[in-house]
Amino acid sequence: MLSILNDEDISGERTVDDSVRRQFSVLDGGLIEVTDITSHTLGVVLWDERQLHEYVFPMIPKMTPIPAVIKNSFGTADANMQRAVVKVVEGESTVPGECTPLGVCDIQLPPYLPKGSPVKLTYQYNANQVLEVEVQAAGNNAKVTIDRNTGLAPQEIEKAASGLGELQVS
Repeated sequence: MLSILNDEDISGERTVDDSVRRQFSVLDGGLIEVTDITSHTLGVVLWDERQLHEYVFPMIPKMTPIPAVIKNSFGTADANMQRAVVKVVEGESTVPGECTPLGVCDIQLPPYLPKGSPVKLTYQYNANQVLEVEVQAAGNNAKVTIDRNTGLAPQEIEKAASGLGELQVS
């Protein structure tokens, strides 16, 4: 006989009944709902003015349900910047070198902008692992689409899929 943490006895019969009830509930469309989530944090590399180094700001945290749209505002690091370069990364670290670079979105800025001028950043991530990054600053827009696929060539995927048919489970 098993005992649960609150010292309540569990009978095998009751456990089977509960298990069957859960299974029928699942078949009925009840209890279980499957949701796609992000497997890694998707971030942006920013400049820390106080500590004088780059760090990763998490835009879409790991385990976020997808599709997801996240918007945030930042400021230009210096006055009179000619352009803002947005570095998109994936990973759990706040250290850019420990994260995987995914892409860059570059936006032209008008002259004479003061330090701290607003830069709006939007990350839109869908279930097909496509990340769209949009940057808006001083009336200018820039957009980049990052397709986060498996990294396998079509022939590699086909070869792997054909090998699955040869598997035997006993």
